[in-house]
Amino acid sequence: MKYKILKLRKEDEDKFWELSRKTFFESLSSSDFVSKEFHDRVFEEIKNKYSLWRKRNHIFCAKDEMGNYLGHIWFAELKNQMTGNSMLFIYDISVIDEAKGTGVAQSLMNICENYAREHGFKRICLRVVEHNKRARAFYEKLSFRYKEYIMERIVD
Repeated sequence: MKYKILKLRKEDEDKFWELSRKTFFESLSSSDFVSKEFHDRVFEEIKNKYSLWRKRNHIFCAKDEMGNYLGHIWFAELKNQMTGNSMLFIYDISVIDEAKGTGVAQSLMNICENYAREHGFKRICLRVVEHNKRARAFYEKLSFRYKEYIMERIVD
């Protein structure tokens, strides 16, 4: 599959949010299940709260030769509030089902890593849910390591 990586443009914002919404909803475990209506309302709140066009945000998308949207990566420059260390934080990396396993996600991650090197960032962080085995394996292959665990207990 041939594709190119570009900075996200305003005209692709709807495609970005559509794929992000799908990926986010699919990342919920069965124990976290909420109705699609509730999820959609919460996602709209998130969408309205986070402006993609802030200076610290960096969003790149992959498009095939026909201009079809294949996926994206959204990362931002942040400072760890506990240590003061600067880092890049990946808020979202999503690829359409048809492009999974084609190298698109790897290329998007390479953009983030190259940005880190060029701008002096020593850390790239992200969150992944425990049950997303495919994503976890992908990140581990790229030398990401677990740094913390969020634990949960269901109270009857």
